[in-house]
Amino acid sequence: MRILFDRIPSVCPLCQLAARGGHLCRGCEHQWFEQRQQRALCRSCGEDLPALWATACQCARCRVQPRKFAALVCALDYGVGGQALVQMYKTQRQLALAALLGALMARAVRPVLRQYRPCAWVPVPASQARLMRNGFSPAQQLARVVAGHTAIAWRLDWLRLASEGAPQKRLSRHEREVAVIDRFVAHSAVRNRCIGVIDDVVTTGSTADATAGALKAAGATEVIVLACARA
Repeated sequence: MRILFDRIPSVCPLCQLAARGGHLCRGCEHQWFEQRQQRALCRSCGEDLPALWATACQCARCRVQPRKFAALVCALDYGVGGQALVQMYKTQRQLALAALLGALMARAVRPVLRQYRPCAWVPVPASQARLMRNGFSPAQQLARVVAGHTAIAWRLDWLRLASEGAPQKRLSRHEREVAVIDRFVAHSAVRNRCIGVIDDVVTTGSTADATAGALKAAGATEVIVLACARA
């Protein structure tokens, strides 16, 4: 059924030119998805590697300050195109875009899945304030789609909020790092397992680090993080 749906004529959600199956048109997909995937990116933080580090796996900062997760993958840059898609999905509540964004995320993570094979995708839990504001959990919907594309289960109860915390949108890098300390608690079911975390946008990586820390504290062997966009 998915193959048949992908052939149905549609319009690109970004430029309104001809597309198929609700996906991006060829030009937008190349500009906003493929160009990022073809660049030399740090495996640990997802930022661009300097030209001198292009053959390395990690940037200098991540070598000095190792992350708690093994890899971070983002499908899009949070630039003009990526930001527009994420905002249409999250703030304008165009939930149908979860299918498009989740499919791009699944494509982006394929190379990493050759090395790390999580037993489940776990969405970053949304706070009550965010649920009231958005009306849904963006990460949860993305996890459902990614699970279908990767044939990996998704679990809603393996990661939960220990505290609501303050909204991070206007916090500085240091304030974000402090805000997420001990904010998450993981279920004992993650013990001795590789876990994949799903988020919508990665900004400083502090939430990714905090979720990975909670999962590893509960016994997870490795954690990879997959997000829709990298700010």
